[in-house]
Amino acid sequence: MLSTHQTEDVAALCHRVLVMDSGQVLFDGAPPELAEMARGRVWIADERDPRARLSWRTGEGRHRHIGDAREGAELVEPTIEDAYLLLVGHRAIEEEAAA
Repeated sequence: MLSTHQTEDVAALCHRVLVMDSGQVLFDGAPPELAEMARGRVWIADERDPRARLSWRTGEGRHRHIGDAREGAELVEPTIEDAYLLLVGHRAIEEEAAA
């Protein structure tokens, strides 16, 4: 058993993943299945999209977004981190708002 928030560790070491939030299992399956949950919900753009649930600037200076992509968005291959954030990213938003 490995308990971590480091999704790179999960992708490299684990055959099965459990995503839990407040003691509730939100996902139970293989890492590729977790990433697949985010398919069609991850896109990249030059500007931050206010419709995204979460977004961040990449090392290339573009913005990676997760959420409900607008029509015509430049969809990208999802990662397990994208899917994890779709499942529990509301915590990050709540913590940021409380700060």
